[in-house]
Amino acid sequence: MAVVLIVSAQDALREMVRQALAQRGHETIAVGRVAQAERATLTLRFDAAVIASDIGRSQMLGLARFLQGQPGPLPLLYLVGPEERWLPDAVPLRPELDALLWPPYSASEIGQAMARLLASHLDGDTVLLGAARLHPASRTLEGPAGSVTLTPTESELLEYLAARQGRMVPVRELLQQIWGFPEGQGPPELVRAHISNLRGKLWQATQGRLTVRTVPRRGYCLQ
Repeated sequence: MAVVLIVSAQDALREMVRQALAQRGHETIAVGRVAQAERATLTLRFDAAVIASDIGRSQMLGLARFLQGQPGPLPLLYLVGPEERWLPDAVPLRPELDALLWPPYSASEIGQAMARLLASHLDGDTVLLGAARLHPASRTLEGPAGSVTLTPTESELLEYLAARQGRMVPVRELLQQIWGFPEGQGPPELVRAHISNLRGKLWQATQGRLTVRTVPRRGYCLQ
C-alpha cells in the first residue's frame, strides 16, 4: 500500500482518482489547492502524487518543483489537457520517475499508470505501510518523523504484521511463524516484549500514525 497525494481543483476528478487508487489498496490524501498540498507534506510522507493541470499551469509547475524537492524522490503522475501534452516545458517531466496522462483517460488507466510508477520507483523488497516503509534488507523503517533501525526479529515481525495489516493476528500464530514454536507452545510474554519494543520504534518513525494495537487475550493488529 502506498500513500498518494492527489491535487485537483475539480471535486469529480479528485474522487475518480481517489477511487481508482483505493481499489488498488492505496491510501490517498486529496486536496484542491497547492497550499493544502504543501501543508500535507509537513505531516505525511508520500510515495507518489497525482497533479491535475486544472489547478492552473503556473500552480502546477510550482507544486511540481516543490514536490520534486522532497526527500524520495517522489514520482509524479500528471493529468493534463491535450494542449499541454505538446507545449515545450509545460510539464517538468522526469522520464525515469514521472508519467503523463491526457483525456480521455479512465479510472483504470490512472490506476495502471500509478502502479507502473510505484513498481519502477520502489525497491523490490520495500514494504509499504501507509505512513511508513520498511526496507527488510537493511531493517530500516522510514516514516514522516525519521528513520529507525529494527532488530532482525522486529523487522520480521513487522513484515509479517504488514502482510496482514488491519486484521488481528493471534499470539499463537506469531509464536509459530516468527519464533518457530510448535503449535500451542511458546510464551506469550516473548511476543508481548517484542511488540512493546516495536511500538516504540514505530512511534519514533511515525509519531503515532502507525502502531500495533493489542486485542486483549487474542493477538495484535497493525493499523
